[in-house]
Amino acid sequence: MRSVLLVEPSKSFAHFVVLVLTRLGYELLHATKYEEGVEIIKKGKPDLIISETKLHSKGGIELCEALKSDPEYLSIPVVIVSTDGFYETKLAAQKAGCADYITKPVTARTLHEMMERHLPFYHKRHNLRAKMILTATVEDGNNSYDLKTGNMGEEGIYLETEQPLPAGTVLNISLPLPGLRLPLHLKGQVIYAMPDPTQSLAAGMGVKFIEMDQNTVTLLRHYMESYLSDFIPGSADMIK
Repeated sequence: MRSVLLVEPSKSFAHFVVLVLTRLGYELLHATKYEEGVEIIKKGKPDLIISETKLHSKGGIELCEALKSDPEYLSIPVVIVSTDGFYETKLAAQKAGCADYITKPVTARTLHEMMERHLPFYHKRHNLRAKMILTATVEDGNNSYDLKTGNMGEEGIYLETEQPLPAGTVLNISLPLPGLRLPLHLKGQVIYAMPDPTQSLAAGMGVKFIEMDQNTVTLLRHYMESYLSDFIPGSADMIK
């Protein structure tokens, strides 16, 4: 699992970032001070660093400068996420070698888009997608299955099964989502089968939603944003 170090003194903002990126599938490390961040980096090099400019002593820009001057760490992207939106600060971050600069407040979608720019998964995800463990009822025209979900997004879902169906198979999916009164009924098509488990995924199949009306598209988009921001009652149970 790819690791991200967050250097952020605000507990509330750190909680939000850790929640969103964990649900997006990243491992999160957190430091509140410059010195703590340096210690974590030396113990185990993270794949990406997110830092506030204003820390208790040195800030995120100084951290980036230190890393870019060390051959062992210069390849680590450093992203500044800060309340400081002044042009001079952004220019200083750019000169220091920071990969990106995002001004608070941020949304789950902003974080997702930033991660896709600098630390994407093997298959780039243009839409929100997150870990989500539910039980979906799936019908292929001949049989009905109750399958666990590994993750779900705005445009598709990963269903865990040791006997994945062939690519191209059309499915009817009934999905009970916490916070919704009734199950969501979707039509999908298998786009790939993964008969052997990997380090991050159980055996299963990737399914793309098809023939969605605009209301369903809008509902899924808002639902994923709410889920990643922890606005849905019971959503914590969906990542265990």
